[in-house]
Amino acid sequence: MINYAMISIGCVPFMSGGILRVLQANYNPSAFCSGIFSLLLRTLLFTFLVLGPDAAAEGAEPAALAEWDAAYRQNRSVQEFLDLERRMQDALKREPASEALAWRMGRVYFALGKRMTSDADKELYFSRCMEQCEEAIRSNAGSAPGYFFKGLCLGMRGQTRGLWASLMMIEPFRETMETALRLDPSVDRGGPHRALGRLYQDLPFFLGGDLDEAIGHFREAVRLAPDYAENHLFLARALLEQGRPQEAEHTLRPLFRIVPADASDPDDREMRQSGRKLMQRISSELKQQTVDAHNP
Repeated sequence: MINYAMISIGCVPFMSGGILRVLQANYNPSAFCSGIFSLLLRTLLFTFLVLGPDAAAEGAEPAALAEWDAAYRQNRSVQEFLDLERRMQDALKREPASEALAWRMGRVYFALGKRMTSDADKELYFSRCMEQCEEAIRSNAGSAPGYFFKGLCLGMRGQTRGLWASLMMIEPFRETMETALRLDPSVDRGGPHRALGRLYQDLPFFLGGDLDEAIGHFREAVRLAPDYAENHLFLARALLEQGRPQEAEHTLRPLFRIVPADASDPDDREMRQSGRKLMQRISSELKQQTVDAHNP
């Protein structure tokens, strides 16, 4: 890493004693200056062309971020996520203003909150999630992941606090997810569309529920991430709820290609099981429609 403190106005190194005398005796100042700026230029070009502009803006090493992303996807137990939190805390101490680290830490707290059994522990981790995501947003007002995971934890904390708190969280949740959607709808494989779709599907109509709106969001999630099984599952459920079993069946079929029958991952097995149960409901509805058609 280049030590910028070694360069003063006019490109004179801040050195003293014997080192400075050696430089004065052996180095041409203009050549030294040219070499420094050539090195700066090559470093910046490498950062932008090879690692990308996000890497240039973030201090965190791309390899470390990729490692933590992989661990988040692979981890299952509370202890695994606590170990990941510890490793990331060390990095955050070195780079407290890193947006990329902050929202990823929020994501870890979201995972921990979901796995806690007591309401007190759930609220603790969902609150920590929100704090980290707010740090990410302070570092970068355009942090779509920061808004997305803040919204998820806002909603989950509301559920933990009870019905009234959940009702009070509807509008803040919606606004936060709409901000994430506006910044980057592809976050977490269409996550903002998926979250808003579930909101509009689950709310009663007098609180803003709208099945058409939900289906529209789920369709967008499928369009953005067609290889993410959960998007197909939620769209198929909404279509079935609207009385469109044929479309629901067509929508659900890709799930069984995405998640193979011999899947070893517990979450994948659970997803496939949910898909099978939904397909049984769809088949029953299709049979009933056939019976009704023959018995007007």
